[in-house]
Amino acid sequence: MSLARRIAKNAVLLSVSNVLSQLVYLVLIIAVTRFMGDSGFGRFSFAVSFTSVFLFVADMGLSVLSTREVSRRHSLGPKYLGALLLLKAFISLATFALIFFLSLLLD
Repeated sequence: MSLARRIAKNAVLLSVSNVLSQLVYLVLIIAVTRFMGDSGFGRFSFAVSFTSVFLFVADMGLSVLSTREVSRRHSLGPKYLGALLLLKAFISLATFALIFFLSLLLD
């Protein structure tokens, strides 16, 4: 398969997956709104937004960095993957603890 054809195929697959993801999210929002009502949907939206901020901080660009480094040095891919998973697990646990304690303060 030529490089141009592979790039086009990957671009189409990425676009389709993004559209499907947005459609699933739309259906979820409609279902949550109907099930929980106005105030429940407000709490749900706050929880999603609050968590999203911390998930953004927890990633800290590690996904982009690891993709770039593995593409440069394929042979070190497993080593980078192991280190990345360990680092992300630690950051995720710390972020979860922070979210948990902040939720206790906001309750």
